[in-house]
Amino acid sequence: MKIITIGRHPDNDIVVNDPCVGRHNCQIIDDNGVFRLRDLGSQNGTFVNGKRITGEIVLYITDVIIIGNTTLPWQNYFTESDLKKDLKKCTKGHYYNSNSEKCPYCNGRTIEQELEDLPQRPFVFPPETAMCYSQVPPRIKWVRRLLIGVIIALILNTIFYFIRK
Repeated sequence: MKIITIGRHPDNDIVVNDPCVGRHNCQIIDDNGVFRLRDLGSQNGTFVNGKRITGEIVLYITDVIIIGNTTLPWQNYFTESDLKKDLKKCTKGHYYNSNSEKCPYCNGRTIEQELEDLPQRPFVFPPETAMCYSQVPPRIKWVRRLLIGVIIALILNTIFYFIRK
């Protein structure tokens, strides 16, 4: 098992020079080809694919880790053989430990099985987008009336201007 510590302090395996990164921000754990990311309680947090994590999660090879203002290319710290050693690939493309019978991420289910379990909803056309005057909210009616009043006042003002000349 290999553990890589990440943070701002020089005693980390990966030192990130970013003031928004904690001294000891997170760890990446390589457990025989299954990668896990553990947040160490950093104040600004650890984000994977844009979502803040707490505790420990399993990392996929395509996941993007962001700590502070830094995007961390975590795959670069492992060799390709580390990334794919003792791994199987399920029908959905997840890599998982070859000791397991089923993929722990999707429980060995195929995409077709997942689609069968989705609730069947009939397609409904969206309602007409045109509104008649009675459907216009009262606030918009008030604004419309105000604009019409301003336009009429401008027209009358212009007419009186030409009459006086």
